[in-house]
Amino acid sequence: MEYFKDYKTPIKKLCKCFQKSRDEWKDKCLKSKKDIKRLKNQNKYSQKRIYDLKQTINELKEDLANVKVELDNNKHNKKDDDLPEAFNEIPSKHTYSTGHIMLFISLVLFSGISLRGAANAIEIFILQFQLNLLIPSWYAGRLWLMRLGLYKLMVPKQISKDWIWIVDHTNQIGSEKCLLILGVRLSSLGSNLCLKHEDVEPISLIPVSSSNGQIVWEQLEESVKKTGVPRAIVGDHGSDLKSGIERFCKTHKKTDYIYDIKHKTASVLKHELKGNEDWENYCKYANQKRNEIQQTKLAPAMPPNQKSKARFMNIGRLISWGKKLLSFLKRPKKKSIEIDHEELRIKFKELKKFETKIEEWNELYQITKKTESLVRKEGIYKGCASKLETELKDQVKTERGQRIANELIEFVEQESLKAKDNEKLLGSSEIIESVFGKLKRIEGDQDKSGFTGNVLSICAMVSKTTTETIKKAMETIPTKELQKWCKENLGESIQCKRNRILQSCASEAIEKS
Repeated sequence: MEYFKDYKTPIKKLCKCFQKSRDEWKDKCLKSKKDIKRLKNQNKYSQKRIYDLKQTINELKEDLANVKVELDNNKHNKKDDDLPEAFNEIPSKHTYSTGHIMLFISLVLFSGISLRGAANAIEIFILQFQLNLLIPSWYAGRLWLMRLGLYKLMVPKQISKDWIWIVDHTNQIGSEKCLLILGVRLSSLGSNLCLKHEDVEPISLIPVSSSNGQIVWEQLEESVKKTGVPRAIVGDHGSDLKSGIERFCKTHKKTDYIYDIKHKTASVLKHELKGNEDWENYCKYANQKRNEIQQTKLAPAMPPNQKSKARFMNIGRLISWGKKLLSFLKRPKKKSIEIDHEELRIKFKELKKFETKIEEWNELYQITKKTESLVRKEGIYKGCASKLETELKDQVKTERGQRIANELIEFVEQESLKAKDNEKLLGSSEIIESVFGKLKRIEGDQDKSGFTGNVLSICAMVSKTTTETIKKAMETIPTKELQKWCKENLGESIQCKRNRILQSCASEAIEKS
């Protein structure tokens, strides 16, 4: 009891306090003993697990050694000519051979296969034939395509006075546009001026958030550093393009501006047919019949879909449909055609009232088609208007047709004054439209995200592509340089901006909840 004399607190309360403290320490001790026992068991299990893993590692090492021996034996037994040499040539700092890269790019650019489809096709090919080759992913193939495009864009072009530029804009969702300049030298052209993708070189690829005449003029002036002042520029009459090119031609007197023949003929047809009551009624009639029969057994006679853009560049299909269907309805019924001839005649009985007009429209279309074909193949040169006049004599049947023919002949004659003696200039920019079409196919649904690095595939699909070109492109353009170009010229895509907006909205909703 002497011990408690130093405490002023009653003994009863002290006993309770000491008892509580003892019990807490006892609980801690019991818990520590349990933790020690648990950790000892874990350590014991871990030691056993480490032993088992070491055994597995040793077994895998043995298996790996056996595989290496088997691969070495296969290499020694394999003939040198089993695979093309390109598959044995690997660009510096790369994993895959130039053969891999060439095969992937060829499938995408020349076979109409998507990026993922090309990767899957290569995988099937390698596995099916049991080839000792690596299997690339679609993403690696996308980088190859972009590298090749950037290399072709950046490779120095020969400075010369005989370059012809083909210029146009492409746009996707959003306000951004991309100016593309393709170039071809007059000295490299043959007698047939219908260009292929491999005939032209990428001069400039310039994405911009907005465009006007001043911006286009500055872009053209900047492109002069790559090829020198061009002999001619071929393009349409888009307001910004026309303004910029005309200003450029005023500065450089030796450069002529050639209006694309396809846009010219479409403009002539638009002036002739737009607002014409008969033509408008015919278009409405065809659209109505398409909606009525597209889900019926009469669907084979369905009119073609009418495009909302560039409609007068594609009227030939609609005119041809009406002409052929009228011809079919006049013929006697054939058993070989599994379609109710009488039902079809009843369904399209009102088409007959357009028969005379269809013949007139077909005459106009044939005149423009003949003009396009002549200028596309032979170009613009002194005397080409006289040849066109001779070619159109058989096509002209009405006064209306003669008026259209005279307008086109006069246009070609004015354009031919821009050509020098013994010189042929391009009169068509269809090659650039073809390139844009292929870009849209490659991008697929990605065009809804605005411009991405895939836009560089435009440059990859033009000019000649050889294994040597691919090797240089892979070794010259590192991934960092590719990313730098995309960052400086493209910025954030529409999809990226959309994700940031939606993520911020989602975060705010979570905070409020």
